[in-house]
Amino acid sequence: RELCEVLASERRYVAELAALVDYYLLPLRAHAATKPSPKHALLAPPALAAIFSSCELLLDAHRALLADLRGVCDAGTWPFVAHVGDVFLKAAPAFGGYHMYVEGFKNAVDLLASECASNARLRAFVDDAYARASAERDQWVDLPGLLSAPLNRIARYEGTLLRLTRLRLDELVSAADAASVVSAYGIVQQQSALVREHLEASENTAALRRVMRSLSGYEGPFELQKQGRRLVKEGELVSATSGKRRYAFLFTDLLLLTTPKKNGRFELKYVTELATADVVAVDADGTVDASGGGGGGGSAR
Repeated sequence: RELCEVLASERRYVAELAALVDYYLLPLRAHAATKPSPKHALLAPPALAAIFSSCELLLDAHRALLADLRGVCDAGTWPFVAHVGDVFLKAAPAFGGYHMYVEGFKNAVDLLASECASNARLRAFVDDAYARASAERDQWVDLPGLLSAPLNRIARYEGTLLRLTRLRLDELVSAADAASVVSAYGIVQQQSALVREHLEASENTAALRRVMRSLSGYEGPFELQKQGRRLVKEGELVSATSGKRRYAFLFTDLLLLTTPKKNGRFELKYVTELATADVVAVDADGTVDASGGGGGGGSAR
């Protein structure tokens, strides 16, 4: 039963990846190739690469995995489980393609939404591709859904292999099969943990890029992306001394104070490095609390 379920799930997943490539990526790439300039394409090549990432590599890897799983099912060892661990050990090196895909996922989805919002021709293409995929392949998952399909795939294999490690030895063809399942589970478990780390990094990178795109009013080079920097919180602040309202972006090492503008834009007013800032307690009437304060190069009130 476990093997039948993983085979059916793999068929559905390969169908989703194939729809992503056949109905969206390849037509968009072909369209861009016919245009004299990237600006005339529905999606410029850099945007295509960012949105679809390594999905073609994933499709090739999972077509091979599906073929191997079918081979196991056709081997005639039922009701015993044989060679499943070997199949996943063979496929495991290709799972490294998930790291790049997942790390860029959040930015890919945000970029797709931004491009569709500003490009009526692209929106029409996406709607038409969805209609064709639904009619021709009974594929009812939209483009954002197809892009998100790989996110939990390795975790699904982790759960499947964990359940197989709990089978009794007499349900497996040999002790070697039991050992290969345990080995495959260990490798897939590590890959699943790495995927979760990359997804977390993807969300943070997308947040930094979103803030960076929304800022104006600064002179010279200014870059938010930095190793170890994370967006902690954002929201409106009111100055206790002047009463001015500012929109703040708090990072692990930086505080940005801005003035909201139209269309989700923010004019940058102040940049404070937290390592050199003072935090001073201020009473409701604007007077400095005598018990507060600290050493440093500046004050935040």
